[in-house]
Amino acid sequence: MLYGRLIDETILEMAETLAVSDTVREENMNAISACGSIKGMDECDTASLVLQCGLEKAPDLVENILNTVEVNSSSDPVPLPSVSHKCPADFECVIDPKLREDYINNRPIPNGEIVTACGIKYVHQHIRQLYTTASSFCCSYGLKLAYFENVTNGICLVNSKISDH
Repeated sequence: MLYGRLIDETILEMAETLAVSDTVREENMNAISACGSIKGMDECDTASLVLQCGLEKAPDLVENILNTVEVNSSSDPVPLPSVSHKCPADFECVIDPKLREDYINNRPIPNGEIVTACGIKYVHQHIRQLYTTASSFCCSYGLKLAYFENVTNGICLVNSKISDH
């Protein structure tokens, strides 16, 4: 996956290379076709749904691809997470009208600040939190956790004044 999209060309090449027969190759291609167009709520959800679909339609292909990627990425095998793993989504999302108004009007926030960097307005807290706690916090302002469409946007934020805190 790259930027929330299945890298079709790479997967197709691997499916052809790893197929032991024409029948298996055809099954692999059908699975890629069926699973490659799945869209979830966000990039993480999409990746989870595509993996789940692949495990249902072509489990041997998925296993071989994961093993190939694992072997090529490091000399030591890396244990993979359980296939039932889902993106953290078990946080409470309740928008607080007062906090939303504070954000809109650039009012001070506890343990943080509202800043604009790279043309985007952020709520930046100066404390570390778990993903679910941070997601709930952002949601209380009517926002989501920051994510980046591409590397350039991520670098822009890292080089901004936010990263000085």
